[in-house]
Amino acid sequence: MTGSSEPPKLRATAPPSDVSASLRRVARNVSLRVEGLVPPKKDGANSMWRSATALPLIKELRTQAVAAMAGDPPLDEPVRLTLRVFLPRQADPSALWARRMYGDLDNFITGVCDALQMADARAFDADDWLHVPADAHPSRAIAFTDDSWVHAIHAEVVDADDSRPAYDVEIRPLR
Repeated sequence: MTGSSEPPKLRATAPPSDVSASLRRVARNVSLRVEGLVPPKKDGANSMWRSATALPLIKELRTQAVAAMAGDPPLDEPVRLTLRVFLPRQADPSALWARRMYGDLDNFITGVCDALQMADARAFDADDWLHVPADAHPSRAIAFTDDSWVHAIHAEVVDADDSRPAYDVEIRPLR
């Protein structure tokens, strides 16, 4: 043991380039509308990435999201997700089958969150994604790097103005 009372010297180091780039990037709100479709929906423990029903919905959402991101990288920070689903008015809105014909709001929320992040490579069949833009491929995150960054959600189902479903998605940083 030495008797030196000199404090250790500290060296300042620059942050890694990926960190400094993300700090410099000005996050923006991302908004998109998908006409004529309902959002993809999670169906319990079954993978929506292999569902014949969900696959076209996921592809359309991811393609629209790529366009809305306009080349910006996915957000890697806390975000607020707003989902507004427009469904045609039902003749008997009190009937359970009428409400479930399109899907439940909680399943839409989960489906949208999962569809906008990168999918696990085991979850999808690559052959199903041959004819979509490379940026929309499920091996890439689109709106956020992971849906654990979704810290706030506002979602609602409202009557559509016409007989076709549609939905709006907005993602905005929480800072």
